[in-house]
Amino acid sequence: MKFTFVNKDEEKSLSAVKLIKDKYLKEGHQFVDKDPDVVFSIGGDGTFLRAVNTFYDCNPIFIGINKGNLGYLLEFSLEDILDKNFRIENKEIQNIRLLECELNSKTYYALNEFRIESYAGTSIKFEVYFNNKLFESLRSDGVIVSSSIGSTGISKSYGGTIIDPKTEVLQFLEKGPLHSKVYHSLCSPLILNNETKIVFKNFNLDSFYLNYDYLSLFITKIKSDIKISYSNKYIRMLRNSDDFIEKVKGSFVGWLFYQMIFLPIIGG
Repeated sequence: MKFTFVNKDEEKSLSAVKLIKDKYLKEGHQFVDKDPDVVFSIGGDGTFLRAVNTFYDCNPIFIGINKGNLGYLLEFSLEDILDKNFRIENKEIQNIRLLECELNSKTYYALNEFRIESYAGTSIKFEVYFNNKLFESLRSDGVIVSSSIGSTGISKSYGGTIIDPKTEVLQFLEKGPLHSKVYHSLCSPLILNNETKIVFKNFNLDSFYLNYDYLSLFITKIKSDIKISYSNKYIRMLRNSDDFIEKVKGSFVGWLFYQMIFLPIIGG
């Protein structure tokens, strides 16, 4: 097995890299910089997104080790990986499709979401099409199109819903839509089936941001429509648990929050 790491450049993550590297070298595996069979991501969710965007083309197994604050995408601890009984082949490997965005004759890929976003306080006007049918003319700060697994990321911060990653759908969110006598919009998260093709046309501005996962592109001239959908590309992610509800509870509710906020109110 050929393995590599994507990690934070800080003491805890670097220490974890050394321990895991020593273990797998002793077992006869090979550490590489290119074309790995396994990628260990050590840090937070941002580190995992960086790992995916760096290595998805060689189709490795991604293993997330939580050394960050939230780590929703990261299901293993360092202790899990170092356990003598830990075997990759004994764990579930989930295939997760990437999103793709076509813009100016180039294709970009993302695990979590694509975001079209204005800059310098200027709103953007454009038309939104679903499967070649006009849905709305929108003036806003932008839009977010997220995958199911990306629903716990930035889209959640803008009022999106959390979706079980095994239910593959698209989520469409308007970002700061303008409401007036002239402009009206949905103003609500919209869940679309996984075959939906979303197209954005007739922009009033040439310059704005296309942000995806941890990456950012500043578009200075748009020469085409922007098309977003699920891709035929996918990643292989090692899973430690399929208990979606328990994971959401542990990541976003938490007993500590309950103790701090609710127990004083109810007299607990």
